[in-house]
Amino acid sequence: MSIFKNSTMETFYGSNDVVGEADCEVRFQGGEIIISYATDDGHDIYRGIEEGAGHYRLTRDGGGGKATLHRFAGDDVLDGYWIEDGAIGMWRITLEE
Repeated sequence: MSIFKNSTMETFYGSNDVVGEADCEVRFQGGEIIISYATDDGHDIYRGIEEGAGHYRLTRDGGGGKATLHRFAGDDVLDGYWIEDGAIGMWRITLEE
């Protein structure tokens, strides 16, 4: 299992505006990925399964969200899109231990 506790998540809405950066934790365990981060309402967790080398399809625990993330072998950046509670956007996560 690989854990990146000091990762940074950048979030963009469909308007291309950067919402901001947030700290997050990324766990890779076998073919599973788990992203967790603090929100104004508490904590969110997205988890998913690798569906091809470096390609992940995720869902939000408790419903209301789905996302993808993609990563080149050996790279420390994940990129993808998200849909959550009717909003859409992109996100980028930079992995740091």
